[in-house]
Amino acid sequence: MAGVGSLNLVILVGRVGKKFELKTAANNRAMIRFSVGVDEIFRNSPKKYTTWVLVTAWAQTAKFIEEHVPTGTLIIVQGRLHVWKKDDTHVYWSVQANEVTLLSRPKGKSEDVEDEAADAAREPGADEEGDEETPF
Repeated sequence: MAGVGSLNLVILVGRVGKKFELKTAANNRAMIRFSVGVDEIFRNSPKKYTTWVLVTAWAQTAKFIEEHVPTGTLIIVQGRLHVWKKDDTHVYWSVQANEVTLLSRPKGKSEDVEDEAADAAREPGADEEGDEETPF
């Protein structure tokens, strides 16, 4: 099938779960990993199911999340699916965030937080880590 393209795009809407500490990658760029809980409700079930997705953010977006986005904040994550192998038996999936948008304001925070989020999301190339392997 010549000429058929592909698209690696993930959009999540969910709440921030566990945040891991901000780290500096080998290329001296800020990096943070955090989980996002995405709820699913099935028609014939009274229960709500939550899928936890690991997300990695880089540069200004990573710093913003560390400083201003507490656990429980409702966000939109736009990015791409990333798969890597730690060893021969462990394969990991995560979303490499290109953009993070706040849908709920963190408690006690002003509108300035939303302005900072917009600025971090607009930074060109801020969240493209290239072909290097994601550090642990």
